[in-house]
Amino acid sequence: MADKDADTATAETLREEIERLRADMAAIAGTLKDMGAEGGSKVYDRVREQASRAKGEAEQAATAVGKQIEERPLTSVITAFLLGAILGALISRR
Repeated sequence: MADKDADTATAETLREEIERLRADMAAIAGTLKDMGAEGGSKVYDRVREQASRAKGEAEQAATAVGKQIEERPLTSVITAFLLGAILGALISRR
């Protein structure tokens, strides 16, 4: 009888420890999920910031090119023609 009571107490203790372990694992999983969400949010914000910066730089470059074309239209047409001829020659060789 004493062995049966000891086995029951051991089984109950083991069951309680397993329940605590499950709770701890759930807490760890929740913490990891939160960390992943925060990391993803930070990455998204950083990518968005870099995209915004790149867009601004592209707009500035387009404005500069537009001004160059307005200031020197003949030079721009000749340059565009020559670049087109060179690219056409390169592409037609392949």
